[in-house]
Amino acid sequence: MLDWLLTVLGGAVGLAVRVAATALVLSRQRRTGPLGWRCGACGVRLPFTTWVRAGWCRPRHPDCLAAEEPAGVPAWVLVPVTGALFGLAAGVFGAGLQLALAGGLIVLLLVIAAVDVQCRLVLDRLTYPGMVVGPLFAWLWPGMGVGDALWGGLAALVIFGALVLLYRRGMGLGDVKLATLIGLYLGWPQVLPALLTAFLLGGLVGMAILLAGGSRRSTFAYSPALVGGAIFVLLGGDALLVSVAGR
Repeated sequence: MLDWLLTVLGGAVGLAVRVAATALVLSRQRRTGPLGWRCGACGVRLPFTTWVRAGWCRPRHPDCLAAEEPAGVPAWVLVPVTGALFGLAAGVFGAGLQLALAGGLIVLLLVIAAVDVQCRLVLDRLTYPGMVVGPLFAWLWPGMGVGDALWGGLAALVIFGALVLLYRRGMGLGDVKLATLIGLYLGWPQVLPALLTAFLLGGLVGMAILLAGGSRRSTFAYSPALVGGAIFVLLGGDALLVSVAGR
């Protein structure tokens, strides 16, 4: 029963993630507050109900003549994905503190990824506060301590910092910050399978772009791969792979 309830709740949260991502993109572009309630193109103030509908499309003033901008991840993707993730988290952790912590981390990571897809930036206003909270998350998480979190963050910082130096075209400092945040939340050594999974997911995306006719110089938002790897490990996917490989 809890799984179904969390799945429904997760669907509603997915819509909220879509609206929040659009609001954050808009606030950066127009330098308004995080909930500026303005048209994403012409800046005309919009009613709150229009912003709620922004969960399904980029908010626009009815008479706006500005060209369309990228709409980011559509709600018909975020709603079922978030619902499924919340349902899986309920099945893995059951009712309790771990479920609440996992749900909060999932929401933070999804917002970061949705913003990156929409404007190709990993926002400091999301990663820096997340890094500050990371050690507290580790302290509350059963079986993990603050030391584990700090070592995980340091490992991710070193690995992704080296990758950015070696492959500047494909990754940026925002990806380094996000990887560090993930390391702080997952801790050592769980951050390693998360980063490995992210590399595999990123490789699959790059291969799909090539198969679709894209160039080897094509770039894409890398944060969804990092987020996918982090959530995969958070929900115990790495342990499942080890179990399958050992049979």
